[in-house]
Amino acid sequence: MIVDPPLKPALPVLHRRMLHGGAALTLGQLLAQGASFIRNIIVARLVSPDNFGIAATLWITIALLDMLSNMNVELLLTQADDGDAPAFQRTAQLILAGRGLVCAAVIFALAYPISHLFGAPQAQWAFQLLAVYPLMRGFVHLDVNRFQRQMEFWPYIIVDVASQFVVVIVAYPLARWLHNYSALLWLLLAQGAIYVIGTHLVAQRHYGWTISKVYSRRFFHFGWPLLISSILLFCVSQGDQFLIGSSHRLFSHAFYTPKDLGIYSAALTLTLAPTVFLGKVNAALFLPMLARTKDTALFETRYRLSLQSLSLISALIAILWMILGRHLIVTLYGPQYLGVSYVIGWLAALQAINLTRTAPRSATLAKGDPHNSLLANSCRATCLIAALFAAATAKPLSWIAACGFFGEVAAMVSSIAYMRLKHSVPLQLSITPVALLGCSILAAALLVHSGVAAAGWPSASIVTCLLMMFVFGAWMLAYPQLRHLLFSSVAYIRRPMLIAPWRALALSRTVPTQQDL
Repeated sequence: MIVDPPLKPALPVLHRRMLHGGAALTLGQLLAQGASFIRNIIVARLVSPDNFGIAATLWITIALLDMLSNMNVELLLTQADDGDAPAFQRTAQLILAGRGLVCAAVIFALAYPISHLFGAPQAQWAFQLLAVYPLMRGFVHLDVNRFQRQMEFWPYIIVDVASQFVVVIVAYPLARWLHNYSALLWLLLAQGAIYVIGTHLVAQRHYGWTISKVYSRRFFHFGWPLLISSILLFCVSQGDQFLIGSSHRLFSHAFYTPKDLGIYSAALTLTLAPTVFLGKVNAALFLPMLARTKDTALFETRYRLSLQSLSLISALIAILWMILGRHLIVTLYGPQYLGVSYVIGWLAALQAINLTRTAPRSATLAKGDPHNSLLANSCRATCLIAALFAAATAKPLSWIAACGFFGEVAAMVSSIAYMRLKHSVPLQLSITPVALLGCSILAAALLVHSGVAAAGWPSASIVTCLLMMFVFGAWMLAYPQLRHLLFSSVAYIRRPMLIAPWRALALSRTVPTQQDL
């Protein structure tokens, strides 16, 4: 059994920078994802479920092309030892620009068949205009990613939050005026344009491109497994929506409608939001820290803290959505989405496993190994066969969500096994937190089956709070190191953490010594 060295009362520089960076990222992602969430609620309440389903197909198309061409140059820029080199960054920016141009051309060319596949021929113009989005995103300035190497997160946070908040301000009048799926299209284009402009405004270096065979080869060797993994990730994350939206074209006995797609998309949006938010925080915060210690004994300590923290947060979020999800979604989206209660429990459990899986993924990427994601997503994709069967035989929507959950379980098992076999990471570091997460999900599922979720807001809320308190206490008892870090962090945060962004940015620019790291 590996025992971590006790934390000193005076937190070292790296821990202080981690706390400042973690607090900044958490605040930034809360604001950005919260604004995005509010935007989706506004659109969902002002348009019909059918129109919201068409809007979801626009996002599915963007996600598909993004994952089909994603070489993850931003990750290598953060992980590589020479990621600060100007030529390295300019090569990455050239790759992004080329990728954006290709994606734009593909979307525009396929607008007609895509719109007919999803049963929305009237939205062909929207799919054609959607090609502008990847074209704009191809001109992002990567200084916002390069800054994260030294845990400078405020430039990225400011740009991300600003782009989301400007869009949410205009969401209500635009959706009220258009009253259909095109509202989300215009909001998406506006957010992309503001984000790209913002990355150039906060950059330190001049934007430029460099053609380098050496760097391009490195990007390819690092990115091709992640590219295939991204394709598989699309299949598993958006494949269920694709099956629901196109089932009437693919299967003669399918009965899913655009309304079903709108309801399923609403539930997925609700449960996916914390996963996206916390996944970004974890990757941005722990990937540089793990990369610095990839060849030292501290690597396992930091990986363990990452996994324990994510499994605890995932358990708490899963309990919340599984028990209170049906009440929350009707309150937020309206009574026309009541049918979501049949799928939200499965989707909540699915996203809990997915979020926890971020820890081993970041750990292997920190070692420059992208194959763990490829293996895990390959296992996850196998359950699409079961989802295809469910759609072809007109099974309820809950069957498709259940297939996704068991696929995530298979992906987690394969990811942990890969860490043990390839990088000799002890199984005990991974199995115990994941097992506790599974017990928490099972407890919430039993309560839902007993009828607690349908008992009304007061009773369901009390039971949810009690179970969350019990789970939190179990984690604190099981992991003294995590408890000590949490309480030490809270004591430290009470003094200087709630400071102005410009002061935090100045602190983050302090260069630590090698001894501090």
